[in-house]
Amino acid sequence: MIKYITYSYLNKIEKFQDNDYIKAKIYYHIAPTIKQIKPASIVTLTNEKRDLCNLWDINKEEVLHDLKLDYFKIREDERSSSIMIYNRDKLEEVIYNEESLEFLLQYGYNKDMNLNEVLFKLKERFSLACPHEIGLFLGYPIDDVKDFIDNNKKCLATGYWKVYNNLPYAKDQFKRFDIARIDVMTEIIKSNKGVKGYKN
Repeated sequence: MIKYITYSYLNKIEKFQDNDYIKAKIYYHIAPTIKQIKPASIVTLTNEKRDLCNLWDINKEEVLHDLKLDYFKIREDERSSSIMIYNRDKLEEVIYNEESLEFLLQYGYNKDMNLNEVLFKLKERFSLACPHEIGLFLGYPIDDVKDFIDNNKKCLATGYWKVYNNLPYAKDQFKRFDIARIDVMTEIIKSNKGVKGYKN
C-alpha cells in the first residue's frame, strides 16, 4: 500500500509550484517527526531537478512555522544540503538522560553542552563521515545503535534502522513510521489546495 501511495504522491507533487513542492518533499521525509513519533529526521536536498537547497532557504521559515519544528543544517556542499528537522522537547528527552550522555561522551560530546552545542558537535563529526551516533538523535533504540557500531551481533531485521534487539518493538515502530507517511501523503493528495490543505 505504501509503495502505491508514495508513487502517486511523488507523481502528483511534481506538478506543484516550487514553494509547495519543497514543502511536500520535506513533509514526506519527516512525516514520523511531524506525527511526534520520531524526535528528529534528516533530509538531504539536492539541486538535480529543482534548486531544492535554495527553495528550502526561501521557504524554511514558513515550513517550520506550520509544523512547529526546529531545524539545524548539519552538512552542505556545492550540490546538496543535509538538514535535521526536529522537535526540541523530544530531542532533548532522547539526549539528556544518563545512558545517552554516557554513550555520547566517547564521541567527544560533553554532559554540560546545551542542545545547540550538541548539534554543532554532531555537525563537526558529519564533516568527517556520517557519525554512527546519529541513530540516537533519530530516535532509534540506543541498544541497536550500540550494536550497529560494535558490529558483533546478529542483525534480526533491517527497516528504518538495523535491529539487533526487541524485534517486536522495532516492527511496531516501522509500521508507525509508515502510517505517519501514509497519513501525510494522503492528506496532501486528497486536498484540492495541495500542501496548503494539509493540517497537522
